[in-house]
Amino acid sequence: MNTTFRRIAPHIWKDAKDPSTYGEIDIDLTAVELMQKKVPIHLLSVLFQAISEAYKNVPQVNSEIRRWKVYPKKIFAITLMVPHEQDDLCFATLTNVDQKNMSEIDVDLRKRLLHIRSNDGVTEYKKLFSALKWIPRFILPLLTPVLQFLISRDFFKIPLIPRKPFGSIIVSNVGTLGFQRALLPLVPLTRASVMISLGLIEKRALVVDNAVQIRSCVTIGFNLDHRVMDGFHAQKFLSAFKKVFTNPENYL
Repeated sequence: MNTTFRRIAPHIWKDAKDPSTYGEIDIDLTAVELMQKKVPIHLLSVLFQAISEAYKNVPQVNSEIRRWKVYPKKIFAITLMVPHEQDDLCFATLTNVDQKNMSEIDVDLRKRLLHIRSNDGVTEYKKLFSALKWIPRFILPLLTPVLQFLISRDFFKIPLIPRKPFGSIIVSNVGTLGFQRALLPLVPLTRASVMISLGLIEKRALVVDNAVQIRSCVTIGFNLDHRVMDGFHAQKFLSAFKKVFTNPENYL
C-alpha cells in the first residue's frame, strides 16, 4: 500500500463529489474477429479508432477544465494505462489519433507499449517514482495541485515531470485483470473528460435474427465529465463509437 500512486491518491480526490456520468454498452465482436482473421489488429486499436470517430462527432470531448472554465485542447490524444512492475501505473499516450487510420494506430500503439516495457521505458518511470517516493507525506497535499498545474502546461520543461502526459480520454483494459466490467473514476490530475474501461472478452448468448447465437462480446464502461458533455452529446458520441465495431474493415 506504499506505492507512489497510493501515497498521492488521498490528495487527488479530497471528497466523493464529482461530475461523473456512468454508463456501459455491450459490444458484439463478431465483425472484429472476422477482420482479425485477415489483418492482425489488436482490439485496443479498434477501440482507439472507435474513440477517434466518436471524438470527430463530438469534438468538445477534447477539452479540459481550468479556472472553472472549459478550454478546448489543440491536439487530440488518447492515453492507455499500463501496469508497472512496481505495482504502480504507467501510461502510453497516442497523439493526433484522429488523423490516423486503424492500421496506423495499431503500429503506434504497439511501439509505445514496447517502449514502456523496455529498459529505457522502465527507467523513465523509475526516475519519476523514485523522486516522489522520498517526499514526506505531509508535503503531498501541497504538492499534488502544484504537480497538476505543472504537467498541464506547455511553457517550460521541468526535469522528471512529463509535459501534458495525458490525453482527453483515458483507457484501461480491465479485462486483463479479470474484470467483466468496471467503471473508472475521473482523475483530476489527468484533466481527462472521459474514462473508458475495456472488460473481459467472453462468449455470450445473443438473440440475432430471432435466434439465439453464441458470440464473443465485451462490455465497455464509460465515465463522462458532465461539465464537458451531457446526454445529448453522449448519444452522438456512442452512435459514432458503435459503428466502428460493426464495420471495422472500413477504417483500415
